Parts: sequence; structure tokens; C-alpha cells
Amino acid sequence: MLQIAIVLSLFLIFDSYLLGKSICKCLNWKNEYFPFITIGFCMILGVFQFFIFIFVRFQISIYLLVIIQYILLFIPLFISRKIKIRILPTKKEFLFIIGGLIITIIFCWIMGNQTLGETAFDSNFYLSMVIENSSSKTLGRINGYTGIIEEVSTLHGYQGFYYFHSLLLKNIRNIIHLDSIPLTPIYLWTSAIMYFYMLSDVIFHSIHLFLGKKKWFLQFVALLFVLVYFTNYFNISFNFYGNTWKTLNIACNMLIIYNFIKQNNRKVLLLLIFLNSSLIAFSSSGFFIATFIQVSFFFYLIWKQEKDYKIYFEFLLSCLALLIFAILYFADHNLKLSIVIFLAYCIAAVFVYFAKYFNNKQWKVILRFFQVSFIIILVFFILTSYFVRDTMFSGSDSQFNGYSFFFRLNSLGDMTLNYFQAINSIDLVRNFILWLIIFINCILVNYEKEYKNFSLIIVLLFINPLVTPIAVKYMTNIVYSRCFEIFINPFCLVLFFEGFICWLESKKSFENALLLIVGICAGGNILYNTRTHYSTHLIPREDYNPIYRVTDNQWQLYVNLIEEIKLSGLERPVILNQDIAVKAYVNNISVLIDANTSRSAPTYSDLEIDAPSEWLNIFYVRDYYGQHVWTQEPDYSKISEAILDSNCDYVIMDKDVVVPKGDLFLPLWFDARACCDVIYENDKFVLLKVRK
Repeated sequence: MLQIAIVLSLFLIFDSYLLGKSICKCLNWKNEYFPFITIGFCMILGVFQFFIFIFVRFQISIYLLVIIQYILLFIPLFISRKIKIRILPTKKEFLFIIGGLIITIIFCWIMGNQTLGETAFDSNFYLSMVIENSSSKTLGRINGYTGIIEEVSTLHGYQGFYYFHSLLLKNIRNIIHLDSIPLTPIYLWTSAIMYFYMLSDVIFHSIHLFLGKKKWFLQFVALLFVLVYFTNYFNISFNFYGNTWKTLNIACNMLIIYNFIKQNNRKVLLLLIFLNSSLIAFSSSGFFIATFIQVSFFFYLIWKQEKDYKIYFEFLLSCLALLIFAILYFADHNLKLSIVIFLAYCIAAVFVYFAKYFNNKQWKVILRFFQVSFIIILVFFILTSYFVRDTMFSGSDSQFNGYSFFFRLNSLGDMTLNYFQAINSIDLVRNFILWLIIFINCILVNYEKEYKNFSLIIVLLFINPLVTPIAVKYMTNIVYSRCFEIFINPFCLVLFFEGFICWLESKKSFENALLLIVGICAGGNILYNTRTHYSTHLIPREDYNPIYRVTDNQWQLYVNLIEEIKLSGLERPVILNQDIAVKAYVNNISVLIDANTSRSAPTYSDLEIDAPSEWLNIFYVRDYYGQHVWTQEPDYSKISEAILDSNCDYVIMDKDVVVPKGDLFLPLWFDARACCDVIYENDKFVLLKVRK
């Protein structure tokens, strides 16, 4: 499994390498200054995402998309040959490759010592999306938690990153005939190797861009400073989440705009067509992040007094993926709004076309109009935020209402860091250094002045407490904190660090001391991140297998379940399960106890409500016998009736679950044999087939 993942990831990295180098040659970029491998992969995924919009919306057969993916993966080979790029890496690129391999190996080893956290996090959902769609005829209709076939969800149904890997697994299954074992580990390791390598790709190229002429010690401290923000549990354990990947995409977006501002090369804006598309492919939250960046960039052009209509035309093209996603998002429940959005885009395109005939006087009027519009929009956002600040959320989430949501502990509800509050001394030190460096960048008036003006527009419109309520209520919902990644990404962090270095160079007396302190603090933070488990759910058991990322007992259970389903001929059997991870490894099944239900159940004890069903009350795995979850206690004597009432085909039971029988505690699964036959058992689990 690992060997297949290594070969597949190396092919994808090499493919991205060829396309990235081809792009650099076409744009006259110096390869050592741009993360062309990461940009190359995002470009491939970005093109793929445009097809995903069509295939998911109209439920077109997946087999045609398989052919399209083949074409996309082999196009870089032809392009690189056509324009005759230098395939062999330069000396600097070779050093980056070696550095990337070292970081990848170290991070893969750390990852192997952490579990998927399937009982507490969304791992099951995303892994299920990949393996289920690898065997389905169309995309996007399978609920990642339960396996139930339903209507496409716009929020999760258009994330092409997962479908991209689904098709890769589909090809592997067909070519190598791996249809009797779970293919999830191939996806886990392919995504991990690629993510770790491309993370190093972005970091190394950013450091070389800004600090390439500085001392090696400065570059090393910069590396430590950036890694502080990319050695967290979700970077290490959950690199198969598109949400983790999107930060690298954001870094590339910000780099493209930086390059345009520095060199005024409008050709680079065409890359944003596909980088914005890939940002949506990684995560639906990429939509509002890309929108924030694009809107701010438009107003930057306005305040810059830009009069080249071609730049505005390319800007409009770069918004194409955002337009499509917005139309799809509103189409099902507000078709009129989708039509308005489409018409507005068309009108803007016509307006830009006629802008080539504008004289200076007309341009002055237009620019003044949009400058005034910017001020009006900002005031509108601030005023509206004031009136909706107490209605941002409803129900139990209403506790988050108000301006204070901007400063909340983000890590408690999402895969983000805490930038304003600290839950421990590590957070406190990290935040102090971050805000010190950002403050220094702000007071350096002439350092990257134009790019800071662009960043200021982002902050004014979207990332400040005064506009948080309107942004949360109408744009981002609970995941607002993800927009901080517009600045907390490898590219921007290195840019901030260079500003810090520029300031230090004027303070020769304590330059080395401050750098040493920052380096030590960063190194300590990295050690803490990689040696301390964020959650007990990430701590592996004794028989944990780092290759499969589940225990050996779980793996054998899944292999036998797949074989049993093949023999049974059941199309989509229903599983009553006491193992949550089964949905992440076995496709073509639906489960009655999904990860969402399992992790939500303990909260019911505070609400004092009835159990949703008798079978859930009996089969929910409690932390200890007698743990109170719902108002009524489970009646284990009715296990046979509960199994039959659930209408399941198979039952997976945990052998460690015991119930009192006279003076003894006996395994619960013994009583299930009254209506089930044992198909397979090991030291931890037993698989039973319901008699029907």
C-alpha cells in the first residue's frame, strides 16, 4: 500500500514539476523564486474543478471524467516537451528537493504515530467521500458520514480535491485489481507525501525570494518561524483534509498578486483563474477566502488609479470559478439571485470591453465612482454589523454573537489557531512574537508599501472586529477564523519575517540576540506541536498500524467485511456498528452509528432527552458501564429486538463492551448470537450477519 502511494505521489509531484516549470518559462519567472511545483498541482486541480462543476451538477457518468483526468495528467508531459524546458533541476532546485525530502520523511514519521481521530474529528466524512466516489457511477450524492445516497450538498458536494483522489483510486483498483482490501491508506499516504513536500516547496521558495541573499542563520530562523504554524495536529494528522491543503493554495494566490504588484505583469493574473478554482476544490470555505482576496484586489486597482482595461478583463476571468460556485450555491433555493449574479458578471464584462475606449477624463470619473463606492461599502458593512451583532447565530451557538467573535478561541471549533487568546504558554509566546513582527511591518513605512496597501484593504473590508458580524452572518458562518489564513500562510509569514529582519538590521546591537530568542521560541513551539497530542483521540492504541492508520484488528475486520459483502451480493448493506472508522475504509455500505452521532451523544447527558432509538441506546459505546447519556438506561436484554428493529444486514460489535449477567460481566455480543451468525472475530471485534 505504501509503495503504491509513494509511486503515485512521485508521479503527481513530477507532473506538477513539469507544468510548473513550463509556466515559469512562459511568464519569464526565475524558478528558484516561485513554488512552481505547488502552483503546477493547483493548476491541474483548478482545471479539473471546472469539470467537477459540470459533472456533479448534471450527474454525468464518472467514466468520462476518468478519461479527462488522464488527459490532464499527461498534458504537462507534452507541454514541457513542446516548449523545451530544462527538466534537470538546477543546483538551487536540487537543494530544495533534498530539503523537501527531509521534511517529508520527518513529518511522515510523526504522522505515523498519530491516529485519524475518527471518533472526534471529521476524518470519516472526508475519507468516506474519497472511497465511496471511487466506486460510484456519479459524484457527490453519498453522505460522507452515513453512506446514505441523497441530494448533492453545495457546501461539500463540489470539492474536487476528493474526487481527484477518488478517480486515482478507481484506476488503481481497476489496473492492479485491488478490490478485496481497503484503498484508504493509499489516499492517506499519497496526500501526506504530496502535502509535506509542497509545504516545503512553498516555504523554501518564499525564503529564497525574500531572504536568499541573507545569512544562512537568518534563513534557518525563518524556516523555524514558519514551521511553528504548520506543525499542528491538522497539518500532521489531517493532511488529507482539503481544508489543510487550502493554505498552500492561498499562499500561491497571495504570491501571484505580489508578483503583479511588483512587476505589473498582467499575465500572472490568468493563473488566478485556476488557483481560485482549486481553492474551491480544496474546501468550500475557499470560496469566501478567494472572494475576499479578489474583491480587495479590485479595490486596490481602483485606488492605484489603474486604467488598463486588459487588467480588469483578466481580473474578471480570474473570478470565473467564484461566479460558477455562487450560481450553483444559490440556484436551488434562490434562483433569482443566481440570475442576478450572472447578469451582473455579464454587465461587468461588457463594461470592461467598452473601457478600452475611455479617455483619461472618463477613467477619472469611473475610478472616483468606485473609490466612493468602497467607502460606502465599508460604512455599510460597519453599520450592518452593529445591527446584526446579536443575531449572528441562533440556539446554543448564540453565545458566540457579538464583536468578540473576532477574538474567540478558534481552535475550539475549527482547524485554526488562536491568534488573540492563549490556552497555554506556548500560544502566548507564539502570538506575542507574531504580533510583534506584524507591528514592526506596519511601522516600516516604505517596506513593501504597495503590497501593504493591498493587505490593508483586505483588513478594512473583511478582517477586523467592526465587520465581523456581517461577514459571519452572511458570508462565512462559524468558520470565519479561516480567513486569517489570508495572512497566516507560508508566503506571507516569510514576507513578514523579512520586514522584521529589515528592522533588525537597524538595531545591530541586539540583532543576533533577538534572532536567537525567536529561533529558540520557534524551535520549542515546533517540539511541543510534534510531541504533544492535541487530543487523546489522536493517541494510538497498542496494536496501531502506522501504515493503515488503524489497528491491525480493525484492518482485518475491514478486509473480512469487504470479502463478505462481495460474497453476499448485497448492493449497499446496512451496518449496525460499534467501530466508527469502518465508514472511512469500506465503501458501498451505510452505517447506522456514524462519527457525527457518536461524538454528539455525550452532550445529550446535559440535555436530558430520550434516546433516538433503542438500538442506538444499546449499541452506543460508552466510556464505562453505567455512563449516563440519554434519560433512559439501555435495556441490554432487548439486544435481539433492537438489532431486528434497526433493519441492518450486519453488526460489528466491540468485544470489550460487557454487561452484567448475574455475578459476572460478560461480553454483550454473546446475546447478539440469538439473531445473528458470527462471520469473523478477532481479539477486539466480531462481525455478525443478521438472520433474515
